[in-house]
Amino acid sequence: MNWSFGFNQSTCTLVGKRIGQKDVSGAKRVSRISYILTLISFMIASVTIYLNLIFFSSILSELPEILAKVSYDNRLFGKFSLTFLIALTFIPDAMKYSQIGVLKALGIQDKGLLTSFVGNWFFNLSFMYLFIFCLDFGLHGIWVSKSISDTFIFISNVILVKT
Repeated sequence: MNWSFGFNQSTCTLVGKRIGQKDVSGAKRVSRISYILTLISFMIASVTIYLNLIFFSSILSELPEILAKVSYDNRLFGKFSLTFLIALTFIPDAMKYSQIGVLKALGIQDKGLLTSFVGNWFFNLSFMYLFIFCLDFGLHGIWVSKSISDTFIFISNVILVKT
């Protein structure tokens, strides 16, 4: 999503500028502001997507099978609609990209690469297998595992920055 990439680049630039000025507290402040703005922006985007996913999906395809998958009636355990899970996934994904901007500014993106690799290839694939095939979550399992792995990557990168 280009929007989260924009947060990534602006965070990298602003934090890098503060670090270059030897303003550590300013770099931390910019990072916190970036996290807050990213969280608020993508919460709004998630609600918008949740409320209009059928409309957005109908722009791309009018096939009834696809529209049935994104309908509010397609629920996991009768509670969580696929629409809700897709919208929810945008938040940790955006936070992860904002954090990557901080890693770039600090010049430790090589260490962040390891957390992304582990998060995507080990956690995400393992959880997808578990949720889709073992627990029979179907399409819902993809989005549940994506949310978990993106949250893991974000938290790992926060820990990486703090050390």
